[in-house]
Amino acid sequence: MRKIIAAGIIALCRLARVLGLSNMRTVIIFIAFMSLSLTAHADEIWDFSIPHQNRCLEGGQQEMNACLATEYKKVDARLNNIYNRLRDVMADDRKLKEAQSAWIHFRDLTCDFENFGMEKDGSQYPFALNACRINITEKRIRDLTQYLERDCEDCPLRKQHAKVQ
Repeated sequence: MRKIIAAGIIALCRLARVLGLSNMRTVIIFIAFMSLSLTAHADEIWDFSIPHQNRCLEGGQQEMNACLATEYKKVDARLNNIYNRLRDVMADDRKLKEAQSAWIHFRDLTCDFENFGMEKDGSQYPFALNACRINITEKRIRDLTQYLERDCEDCPLRKQHAKVQ
């Protein structure tokens, strides 16, 4: 990671030189500005609801809320599909069911916390709530996909590896 940051700073310094920024103060301001831009982009990458939100920016608040609710239903359906596929390959899915139940509780509490202070009957609350649910659900999809694709000895026991008794 340090190498990547160092390479980025070197690249920004070279770009500053190409742009004719010779004053050290100007170069530092330029690098700080570019770093903030990269950080903002990193935040967008980390919030997996942003592409869904961007698809729902047309119309009034009710239309936007309905659109994001539909987006959440699609994401939740993808999660359920991956969850069921993982259950199908597990020799014993009890721990997975327990973990998923705890995760649902975590998702709901996290979104309650994230939207604390918003009036639940306010017009923007459904949009904010669904954005939070989409973000957390997209992350869970990535987690379950990794479990599904992983094939290792230390993984939860798969049906094909279960001992016949």
